Amino acid sequence: AKAASLWAEKNDYKSVVVVTSNLHMARSLVEFQRTMPDVKIVPHPVKVYNLKAGEWYGEPSVWRALITEYSKFVLSHLRGFVGNGMVNWAAQKARSFAV
Repeated sequence: AKAASLWAEKNDYKSVVVVTSNLHMARSLVEFQRTMPDVKIVPHPVKVYNLKAGEWYGEPSVWRALITEYSKFVLSHLRGFVGNGMVNWAAQKARSFAV
């Protein structure tokens, strides 16, 4: 988001389309809106997982992806409140639990 922010500012863009997986979109929007508060952010999520109601509960890889992404989403919000130092420390600790 930081590199995109510099690029958008350099080219005087007033809007940016963010294309990423539907799983990453919420966190991406937090990051982009923080780094580009004056730029209109247009989300374009791409479906990665084909999750059917009730069938994904037993998939460890889906749970791992959801928990990991939710943790990153929370850390993204915290970065806005406490800065990068504390968030980087928390991210390192979270990675140590990942399989």
